[in-house]
Amino acid sequence: RRQPQGTESAAPHRTRTPAPSQLLRDPSFPSLRHVSPPQYMQRHCRLSCGAAPAGSCGAEPGTAASNRTAARLRPSDLPPPALFTAYAPPRTVHLDGGRAVRLLSGGPLVGLPFPAFEVAPGLVPRSAVDALRAVLDGAGGSLDTGPDTVDGMPAYEFYLEGRGPEGGARDALRARLRAMTRPLVEEVLAPLVRRVAPDVCGDPAPGRACTACESLVRRYSPGQRRGHGLHTDSHALVTAVVSLSDYGVDYLGGLYVDLAAGGGGGREFLRLDKGDAVLHRSLLHHGVDVRPTHAQNMTRWSYIVWFRDSDTCQDHGHEWFAQCARAGHPTCMDLHATKLAGKPGARSDPALNAEITRWTQRAAAAGEDDAALRLGRAHLKLQPSPLPHDPRKGRAYLEAAARPRAEGGKNSPVGHYTLAQLLLLGLPQTPARRADVLAQVLTRLEAGAAARHAYSMFNLGLAHLHGYAVPRDAAKAAAWFQAADLPEGYYAASRYAQSVGQAAEARRLGDLAVATGYGTEFRKNGGRE
Repeated sequence: RRQPQGTESAAPHRTRTPAPSQLLRDPSFPSLRHVSPPQYMQRHCRLSCGAAPAGSCGAEPGTAASNRTAARLRPSDLPPPALFTAYAPPRTVHLDGGRAVRLLSGGPLVGLPFPAFEVAPGLVPRSAVDALRAVLDGAGGSLDTGPDTVDGMPAYEFYLEGRGPEGGARDALRARLRAMTRPLVEEVLAPLVRRVAPDVCGDPAPGRACTACESLVRRYSPGQRRGHGLHTDSHALVTAVVSLSDYGVDYLGGLYVDLAAGGGGGREFLRLDKGDAVLHRSLLHHGVDVRPTHAQNMTRWSYIVWFRDSDTCQDHGHEWFAQCARAGHPTCMDLHATKLAGKPGARSDPALNAEITRWTQRAAAAGEDDAALRLGRAHLKLQPSPLPHDPRKGRAYLEAAARPRAEGGKNSPVGHYTLAQLLLLGLPQTPARRADVLAQVLTRLEAGAAARHAYSMFNLGLAHLHGYAVPRDAAKAAAWFQAADLPEGYYAASRYAQSVGQAAEARRLGDLAVATGYGTEFRKNGGRE
């Protein structure tokens, strides 16, 4: 690993504060001396200031007008991980050969006849997990560090089946891991999937058996990747995750679920020890956030298998959500629209595009915030879409997604973040009114940050660094940059540590910035290799 360029001493409090318009054009810490600002940050991170036109960003930072409203939220105010406890009474299923498997059902998905997820405690013997870990712990250098499909940061994973770089020692390692895991898949996981998802895997048509199509191991550790943002596994019909680490000993936090599906504070963590397995459908909103234990251990390994309903692993995703979409489930309607949009020739098929729009609109009307966000951004022309430009309708969709849960909304952090963008796009010219709007921006960013939305946290760092609507506070800015868990945030926090004489911390954060992808071509090019 190498230190990012431009890490010589800097003193934010001694240097010129950028005009708001300069921050908008290049929101990359221009107040730090001797820094060559990374131009790619605005494109990849979608900074809230990045979309506003030059010269429109409000009161001069550091003035009384800009400091009228002080943001109250600090990273230390964010709640600690909450464990999921609302399991249904245990039930037992029997696999082929008579093995009994105890299952804990993790709550219903509203309107659907199956639970959100199932946990099988101790499904894999600890001895088998320890044997697998012995191989993995000695092969850490073979992990793939290409961009992850969820967030573009280095993945730190190794594919056993389905994809991944090949050749040399990697092939030998892959063959060894396959030999250790295939009996688990064929004799335990695949039969269990048929039991927990009988409606889609229990009695398949010819050629449509539920098949383990891709499998991989993934590592989260200090100084590298420690999480994945909220997402769904829409490429898989059923996902199985086997923990290869012990909760409370090796890590805290870990895999979390959001049964409210909005990301607005509904995340709950699953306590998983070695050999515990989780099985869930593709419509479950989930993510990963690994935290250190009291002994400062923070390494979590997991083994993941993705199943599809095809003997040959063909993607029939456009069929997966049709039935539950017709039954009116919001997430199903949204995923059905997304899968229809992925069909070959969808872009040139007016009838199919109209069907996709109808399903997305129905999903948004039923409370699916992802659908509302896409429609809002489409009507505002913040993303390509055949929908007409309609700012009023676009804002209405975004406000619906961001509405508090107490008012029947989802409190979507992405909704709050996008509304902050819109406020910056329409900043008034008079200083007093600009200050009021910037205070509203801070409120939206705080709402997103309260749900641990990375870009909201990063932008709060920018606001505190440059004094936009809050007093300038480089220490609080650095705390938000680090909390965002973004490569650019770690780089900015390392610059602050260097400026206050914390050389060891600056090196640690600089190394972490590089390890999570700072300066890579993928991030420079906005998600394109």
